[in-house]
Amino acid sequence: MENGKICPKCYGRECTKNGIVKNKQRYRCKRCKYNFTLYHQINILSENPILFSPLNV
Repeated sequence: MENGKICPKCYGRECTKNGIVKNKQRYRCKRCKYNFTLYHQINILSENPILFSPLNV
């Protein structure tokens, strides 16, 4: 199930919900089995703005 979340470890796009920790949704990457929260997703976008830029075609 693809839900728009990107794995911060392998940049895989197939991530599923995997519980809640400290009132934050956890996700698990099907590709590398890494667990992460939405907090990590925000850090990736700010650290790599060119990777996710809508102008970068």
